Amino acid sequence: MTDCRFVQVQTTFADVAAAREVARMLVESRLVACAQIIPSIESYYSWNGEQCCDTEAALLCKTRASLFSTLRAVIVARHQYECPQIVGTPLEYLSPDYEAWLDEQLQGKTTGG
Repeated sequence: MTDCRFVQVQTTFADVAAAREVARMLVESRLVACAQIIPSIESYYSWNGEQCCDTEAALLCKTRASLFSTLRAVIVARHQYECPQIVGTPLEYLSPDYEAWLDEQLQGKTTGG
């Protein structure tokens, strides 16, 4: 992984209500600066030898790279899926104003806890 300070973490939930509950908790705890919900996506995948297609809600979160492990653990603990998708993508190209806002929102949060 690169030396990026911030990442966007993507996960999916079975419904918007579950995504909203986790999004609110993550922002309130300042574990993420921003949480965005895409309410309806179609996911095609194989699970336990079966081809599946489900409508899900995507949750995109912006946080510090150093908080990824903590964020992953929190999502897993509150997730209804046996194997939730949790993907962190480095945010390499940020506008200076947005980067400053991320820093401000995550003030004092450099590691979990």
